[in-house]
Amino acid sequence: MGKKAFRKKYGAKKTMKSCLKRTRPQVAGALPTASSDCQAELAQFGEVEFIDTYGEDPTDSLDSAMQECISEDVDEILNPDDGTDDTTDDGTGE
Repeated sequence: MGKKAFRKKYGAKKTMKSCLKRTRPQVAGALPTASSDCQAELAQFGEVEFIDTYGEDPTDSLDSAMQECISEDVDEILNPDDGTDDTTDDGTGE
């Protein structure tokens, strides 16, 4: 979403505050699900593979990999259509 669309959606003044106010309940609702999904992935794959998947580099900590996993899962929960392949895309970026 560009700056113009963001302002159109949340208003020209105090846009960030408005965005946070509107989305905070949805994020709070998605956090428990995302956290439990990430804990299940950690248990299934083990710490090394989990860090390899979600860490920036192999020296990342489990905590930072968990934060990245939860962030990605919350984003997927809140924006389920963003991850799907849009077959109508003509490659122009519009």
